[in-house]
Formats: sequence, C-alpha cells, structure tokens
Amino acid sequence: MSETWNNIYKSCEKSRQRLKELEEKKKHTGALSPEEEIELALLLEKVEGTERALEAVKALYDAKPDDLYVAYHLGRLMLECGDPEGQDILHEVMETEVQLIPYCCNVLYRYHRSEGSIEEARKYYYYATEFMKTNEDIKNERDTVQITQAYLPHDLDMKTVENLRNKLLEKGYVKRAYIAIKEDKSSGQFPVYIILVKTKAALREITNIRTHELAADELIPWDYFIVPIRGKNRELEYKFISLENSRIV
Repeated sequence: MSETWNNIYKSCEKSRQRLKELEEKKKHTGALSPEEEIELALLLEKVEGTERALEAVKALYDAKPDDLYVAYHLGRLMLECGDPEGQDILHEVMETEVQLIPYCCNVLYRYHRSEGSIEEARKYYYYATEFMKTNEDIKNERDTVQITQAYLPHDLDMKTVENLRNKLLEKGYVKRAYIAIKEDKSSGQFPVYIILVKTKAALREITNIRTHELAADELIPWDYFIVPIRGKNRELEYKFISLENSRIV
C-alpha cells in the first residue's frame, strides 16, 4: 500500500512540474504548439480537475473547431461535467473520422452506464466492438491469450469486483480466481479482461460461467476471457499473483 501511494505521489508531482513548465512557457512566449495546448489541458484535468480542463478545451475548440482531437476531448469533458450536449459533439466526431469511433463509443458507453441507461450503453458497446472487428490486426490481437503477453492490474471498481467474486463463489466449485487486463497495443482503450479460474469441477463449467453468468449480468465491461488454471496456464497465475489486487477469490 505504501509503495502504491508513493508511486501515485511521484506521478502527481511529475504532472504538476510539467504543468508549471507549460504555463511558464505560455506566459513568456505567448503561445504553445497545438500538441502542448492539448497536453496543458489534460494536465489541468489531472491536477486541478475536470471543470478547469473543460474551460481550457473550450478555448481551444473555439479557436480550432475543426480539430477532431480537441472536439473529442470537449465532448468527453462535457459529459464528465454532466452536460449531455457532449453527446452531440462526439457523434459529429464519429461521423467525420471513423478511426475515432471506438474512443467516442467508450466515453458514451461509460456515460450512459453511469446514468443507469443500460440499453443505451449496450448500443455503444456493440457498435464499438463490431467496428473493431473490421480491423483484422486488432481482432487478432484481442482474440489471443498467451503467456508471453504483458498483463496489467484491472481497473474495475470495488463494487464490480465484489459482485464478480460473489457470482464465482455462488457455483461452489471455484477454488481461486484472478482478474487482470491483457495489454493490447492497438486497442488498449477497450480492455480485454482475463479471468483465471481454478475449479474443483469439470472444465465445461468454466464455459457455463461465461455464457450464463457474467455475460448475462453484465458484470464485466468490454471483452473478457475465462481461462482455466491448468497445464502451462499455471505460469499465467504466477504473473497475475504479482499484479496489484488481481486475486478476487
């Protein structure tokens, strides 16, 4: 716990220092490059909060309304600040640049899920995942689970983890379980969750968990695989043990 908080502190201090550098440069030169302006706005979000970042991005958008990257962040920040009109901006971005469809859908999915509009959230989820399937490289990357791949700590909230733990324990045959995110280079914005499960029962029960339990209850957002801990998969378990908060059963 101490190491985790120490890393968070170092990251925040680094962001504060970089923010100070950009603000001083802007003060002395009168202008930043477009890339630095975006970086400044995102650092403001991290250090000073969403509303402060929204002010900065609005100014950028007023100056360059055709910049799709700025428009994307404007729509995203508007939704995070509770302004539903951010949806219209994200829709315009998707209509203009198809490669930004998954990113906009991710924001819209999370917004509607937080609002309790599950059906609307599901619409954007499937829109994004179906779009990603049209890219063969991304599809192949997301469809493989290998020991040699890198894995990251999951980003699920405590309530979701608790619901997932209870669902796995309900069956009575799960001995232990872990969850992590598979590091995908091309589509990391849309995590592929890997759930390692050691069971007391036949392997077919693992398929049953996926099709009839987690998927039906929408406990896991985006894509996931349930992998049995057996054979070479034991090496995966060693990897997952080293990840923070990975063990859930």
